[in-house]
Amino acid sequence: MAGAQGSSEIASAVMLFSAGLNGAVKVTPNETGGPTVTYTNGGTVDQRCVGFTAPFSSFIESGIDGDDQVKFKAGLEFIEAEGGVSLLRADASGDPEAIADPNPDDDEDLYNSIIGVLYASPGDGVLVEKGESVTWTATAPTSDQPSIAMVTCNTPGAPQGSDPFSIGIDKQVVADALNDVLPGGSIGVGSVTGGSVEMAATVVGSLGAASSDGNSATGSGFSEAGSNSNAEGTVGVETIN
Repeated sequence: MAGAQGSSEIASAVMLFSAGLNGAVKVTPNETGGPTVTYTNGGTVDQRCVGFTAPFSSFIESGIDGDDQVKFKAGLEFIEAEGGVSLLRADASGDPEAIADPNPDDDEDLYNSIIGVLYASPGDGVLVEKGESVTWTATAPTSDQPSIAMVTCNTPGAPQGSDPFSIGIDKQVVADALNDVLPGGSIGVGSVTGGSVEMAATVVGSLGAASSDGNSATGSGFSEAGSNSNAEGTVGVETIN
């Protein structure tokens, strides 16, 4: 895909990657081979939060859209059915707990967990005081499947349905995507920052505009997800056709 459409896909990918790297959720590998997820409450009131981790590839393929309830539910069900999911929640004492999806054949665990903390049972989430952070240490997905994490929080006083979904991504996701599309790509995880994503995307955009074969210059890492993001890294993700 070349020209303006390719540029649009690149811009969408940059927004998603920038939100995932620069937002309130950070994802790093841990000693178990899974992802460690840290969420920071940058707001002015305490929050109750839950979330999940999943392979980035499943997230992209799901067509999830945070602004469309039907697509959001269907996207979560797809992600859960694909496997490699950990639920991020509070244990009986209120401490952060990350567990591998206990019912992989029940594809509504993710949806029920998120909708529960937003509407039905806000006390089920981990308490994250304003200005503080919470960390979950998960075991899934494993390191051979670079991760994405989504955290959602109940914010007292916020209008119903307005609570944002914050995402974080493993830097390996971005490194893999950039290496797919940059000539002789050899970007390591240590080189990945929000700024490096934007700089690389400029290069990729030039390649896409110059392409004459009608194929996308963006590669699989850039071609299937769009994002509406802000400085806090909250997103509504949708499929780009």
